[in-house]
Amino acid sequence: QINKTSESKSVANIGIYKASDDQSQSALARNIIALKHKDDFEQTVIVAPTEQILQTVIAEVSALGCDFNVSAGYPAGKTALFVLIRDIINARISMQNGKYFVKDLLRVLTNPLIKNMRFFTDSSAARIAVHKIEEAFSPGCAGVSALSGRSFVKLEEISKDAFVNEEIIKLAGYKLSAEKLRAVFEEMFKFLFLDWQNIVSFNALAVRIEEFVLQIFKYSIIRTYPLNVAAAQTLNDISKDLKAASAAAAGNQKFDTLDIFKIFNDLISGKKIALKGSPLKGLQVLGFLEARNLSFKNVFILGMSDSALPSVSKTSPLIPLEIMRFLGIKMPSREYEIQQYHFERLIAQAQNVYLVYPGNDEEPRSRFIEKIIWDKQLSCKNINAAPISEFNVASQKFVFDQRKKYEKTPDIKKFLKEKTHSYSAIDKYLQCELKFYFHYVCGLDDEETEISKDAGAREIGVFVHDFLKEAFCAGLKYSLINSEAFKLKFDALFEDIFKKSVFVNRQDSYFVKKVLQYRLEKFLYEERQRDFGVVCECEKEFRAKISCADKTEFNLTAKIDRIDEKDGSYTIIDYKTSSQDCVIKPRIFDLSRKDFDRKYLQSAVSSLQLPMYEYVFGQQTGFPVGSCFLYDLKRAAPVYFYEENKHKKNGSQQEYLSRCIQMLSWALDDICAGTHFKFNPCDDTKQCQTCKFRHICS
Repeated sequence: QINKTSESKSVANIGIYKASDDQSQSALARNIIALKHKDDFEQTVIVAPTEQILQTVIAEVSALGCDFNVSAGYPAGKTALFVLIRDIINARISMQNGKYFVKDLLRVLTNPLIKNMRFFTDSSAARIAVHKIEEAFSPGCAGVSALSGRSFVKLEEISKDAFVNEEIIKLAGYKLSAEKLRAVFEEMFKFLFLDWQNIVSFNALAVRIEEFVLQIFKYSIIRTYPLNVAAAQTLNDISKDLKAASAAAAGNQKFDTLDIFKIFNDLISGKKIALKGSPLKGLQVLGFLEARNLSFKNVFILGMSDSALPSVSKTSPLIPLEIMRFLGIKMPSREYEIQQYHFERLIAQAQNVYLVYPGNDEEPRSRFIEKIIWDKQLSCKNINAAPISEFNVASQKFVFDQRKKYEKTPDIKKFLKEKTHSYSAIDKYLQCELKFYFHYVCGLDDEETEISKDAGAREIGVFVHDFLKEAFCAGLKYSLINSEAFKLKFDALFEDIFKKSVFVNRQDSYFVKKVLQYRLEKFLYEERQRDFGVVCECEKEFRAKISCADKTEFNLTAKIDRIDEKDGSYTIIDYKTSSQDCVIKPRIFDLSRKDFDRKYLQSAVSSLQLPMYEYVFGQQTGFPVGSCFLYDLKRAAPVYFYEENKHKKNGSQQEYLSRCIQMLSWALDDICAGTHFKFNPCDDTKQCQTCKFRHICS
C-alpha cells in the first residue's frame, strides 16, 4: 500500500510557469539556475519527463559552464550519425532499376557529417560539391544541367554532369582537378550508396556497419561531437549483436535486402545513448523515474503536459486488457497513483520547486499542477492564490519601417524590361516587392527545401499533370469519354503512371493511391457532365507582348494546361491540386487606372493568372475565349475568374478581362518605376514570419 501522507510536508516555495515550447522551458530553467549560488548547483535537479525536451535542456545547461550529469538516456535517433544511416537505407529502399530517388539521395548528401567530410582533403570542397549537386537538381538549372527537375537519377549521371563538374572545379580552384574530382565521386558514391546495394545477410550488414563507422572516423568531424561518438559506439555494439545472432542462426542465412533494412530500421529506432557523468557531482538532469527516491534542494520539472506527467499506459505488455478487467486490475489508476506518489515525494523534499508546462492549445497542463493550484486556492480561499508566470524566448520582431531597400539600377531595369514575365512573377510582385527582387532579380529560390519531407504537393502536382496530359490528350473528343472502353483505358493509364511515380515506395503509398484515384475519378465524372467539344492543346506555351503607359513593350508567357474548343469558342483550363481563389471582385470597377496601387490590387485580385492566360492566348492566336477557369481537383469543381451571374450588373466577361489587363499593365510599369525595391506597408506581414527571405530583408 502506498502511503501518500508520509511525504506530505509543506513546500517552502512552489512556482508554476507557462512557456511556449521546449526551447523556452529549457531557457527558463537556465535563467533561474544562473541566479543561484554555484554551491546550489549540486543540489539542483532538472527533471525531463520526455526525451523530446532533453536536447534543449542539455544545450541550455551547457551555457551555464558548470558540471552536470545526464542520467536520462539520449535518443540515438536524433544524432547526425543515426540520421545518416537511416537516410542511406531509405535511399536504397526507394531505388528503382538502378536509379536513386533524388530526394532520398540529397538527404544523404546534405547530412552535416557528409557535407564536412574530407573526401578532398579539405572539407570546404565537400560542401561546394554537395551544394552544386543540390543546385543542379533545382528547376532553376533547366537548360544548364541535365539533372534539373529529375525525380530519379543514376550515380554516374551526377559524376558526368558538365554543370556539376565545372562549377565544383571553378569554386574549388587549384585544390581540385577533373581527374581528382572523378576519383572522389567514385569513392564518395561507393561509400554512401554502392556498398549498401547488395546486402543479403545480417552478417554482411554487420560488416558494412563496422567499415562504415571506421570510414566516418577517418574522413569526418565526428570526434568533435561527443553524442555522435557515443552513437558510433552504439552502432558497433549493434554490429556485434548482429554477427552473434547471424552465427547462432546458421551463418550467412540469405534474406531479401529490403527485409534486412526494414528489420534494421526497427532495431535502431528505440536505441538510447547513455551519457557519461557523475551522479554525485554537478547539476543533475534526470528522467522522471531516475529521480524517484532522490532528494534535492531545487527541483525543476519541465514539459508537464498531461500526457507526459503522468505518463500512463492503458495496457500491459504482459497481460491483455481483457484479462486485467476480468481479474479486476485497474492498471491505469494504479500507474497514476505510483507516479503521483513519486511526484509528491520529490517536491516534498525540496525547498524550491519550479513546475513548467507547455503553453499551447494541443494538450492541457498536468493534473498534478491542477491539484496543486486547487489545493492552494482552497486553503487560501482565494482564486488568485497560485499565480502562473509566463515565459517565452524572445522571438524576432520585424520593424517594418527599417526594412532594407535595394536600388533599381539601370541594368536591373533593362533586365526587367527584356525579361519574359510569367503570371507567377506578377503575382509575387503584387504580394511583395522584396520577394520579387530576391527571386527574379537575384535568382534566389524562395521555396522552402523539401529535402527532409515526404513527397508532397509538388510531386502530387507533377503526377496529376502528367496523368491528365495523357488521359485528356490533344484530339480527345467529348463523345468518347462516356464509353466503358475509355474508363478501362483511364484506369490502366493511372496504374501504369503510379507504378513509375515517386509514391510507389512510400509507406503510405496505398492511401496516396486511393486518394489520387478518388479525385481523378471525380474529375472524370464531372467532365462527363460537361460537353467540352474537343481537346485542342495540352501543356502548350504561348507568348505575347503588352504595351504599358510609357509605350514600353513587355514580354509575357503562359504555359496552359489544357485548351478545349466547341463551336468555334475556346475554353482555357488550368489544373490545381490545392484549393486556390482566383475570383476577381467587383471593386475593380471602382477606381480609375490612375488610382491603382498595390494595396488596391491586392484587395481586388487574388491572382492575375487566368486573365493573363486569356490575354496571351488571344493575342497569339486571335481565337475567341468563351470560358476560362481553374479546375480544383481537391473539390472536383471549376473556379472561374469572374462570376457572371453574380456580377453581371458590374460588367461582362470582356469588361472584367479589360480591367484585369489594365492592372497587369500597371504592375509591369510599377516593376520598372521608382528608384528602389522596398517593403510596402500594405503587404501581408503575417507572411513575413514564414518567408524564406525574412533574415536578409530587415
